[in-house]
Amino acid sequence: MQRHDWLWAFGLLGVAAMGGLRCDATGDAVLGPDLATSSADQAVETDDSSGSEDSAEPLLLAWDEGCEGKNGPKLQQAGEKGKGCCYMPPTPPSGSLASQMGCEDGMYCRSFRDGPADPEATCEPLPPLSAGQVLSSGTVFDVASVLEPPYLPAPVADAKVSMLGAVAAALNPFQKGLVTKTTDERGRFSCTIPASGQSVAVVAVQTKEGYFPSITGVISHQGGYEKTAANHDFFIVSGEVVALFNTALGQVRGMGKIGTGGGVIALVRDPRRGPIAGVRLRSRSAASKAKVAYLMDDGGFVLDAVGGVTGRTGVAVITGVPVTGEKFYVEAEDGTDLYPWNNSAGATPDVIFTMIMNITCAGHC
Repeated sequence: MQRHDWLWAFGLLGVAAMGGLRCDATGDAVLGPDLATSSADQAVETDDSSGSEDSAEPLLLAWDEGCEGKNGPKLQQAGEKGKGCCYMPPTPPSGSLASQMGCEDGMYCRSFRDGPADPEATCEPLPPLSAGQVLSSGTVFDVASVLEPPYLPAPVADAKVSMLGAVAAALNPFQKGLVTKTTDERGRFSCTIPASGQSVAVVAVQTKEGYFPSITGVISHQGGYEKTAANHDFFIVSGEVVALFNTALGQVRGMGKIGTGGGVIALVRDPRRGPIAGVRLRSRSAASKAKVAYLMDDGGFVLDAVGGVTGRTGVAVITGVPVTGEKFYVEAEDGTDLYPWNNSAGATPDVIFTMIMNITCAGHC
């Protein structure tokens, strides 16, 4: 069952690293000796043209814009390929509807971003897929862009996106990737993930000169994969942001720094309305040793342990999580659990986890 908990299974994975990923070709090298494209694989390749046919320039979006209507656009009809967001309910359903994201049977939502929603997303015919194969598309964004108003994520072009099984990434995120993609001028990429025969989550290791290696979840595995990965937002952290955060974290007694020892940057947001202020991150583990600090509007951090809550950026830093991962959820100030699923992130040396937590306040925040 796939929801917005792309990394929730990370801490439960005691199996070998996932293998056999292959993205559709755009001139990027496909890594690994066993990834030759068969005729069956060719039949399921998706168009890898990531940008709009109208313009290669990034769209200028605003929170709560881009989709028609306050509750999202109408259900797109079979064969309809006009521009417009595919409807994504606040609580994604399980099963086929999670893959369809508001599209009719036999269709899937081809989208490259979640927040703000992609106004160019379209319902497309779902290509024939073998059991376990998954379609994935997304955009790599710069964390720095969501740290100041209007908190809109800015795409990162020419970033390397290396797909790895979650266990492999935890053990060595710098090992030769199963496949490596390069984002286009709009920060986009798309992939077909073939069946691997292994029950593991998939993560994306994102790298670019001037940026700290960053990991964002792609798809979890809970009794199988959905046909499409519903997470389309991937975040990479610049070395400058890591340095700024560590300077501020150094002023918080008892709080560790991020970077060489790993660390997590969490983004709490409503994918249609932007960052969420006034909420807390909570661990699902009663034995948790994690420490959470929230980024304030003045650039400093406040510990959760002394009553801190998210500021206007919705950004939090977490240290002290185990390599095997730890599950987190979002809690409103009135104690309401706003995130009934689990995001899990682990401490991987020399890598920053970027954990996206999409919620709706429903009157509680």
